[in-house]
Amino acid sequence: MYLSYCLFLLLVLPLYCFVFIIYLQHLVNIFELELAALDMLTYARKFCCLRIGPRHNVEYSNITTASGHIIPWVDTIRYLGIYITLA
Repeated sequence: MYLSYCLFLLLVLPLYCFVFIIYLQHLVNIFELELAALDMLTYARKFCCLRIGPRHNVEYSNITTASGHIIPWVDTIRYLGIYITLA
């Protein structure tokens, strides 16, 4: 039996989405279903959300995984060695 992991993945959602949180939650659900279909595991403790744009400082609802893990909103992420900060 082999275990596969998705090491780096960046989910991007356009800023003009009217119901941003609903679309993001839906995108996370689809992501988890697709990985499950490919027999790949997710490491939900490594997930985080970052908002970039004029409304970056607005408080948002929590995004959750299928297992109930809450994905936190952060100010900075490190992706492939590059630091991305909210703006």
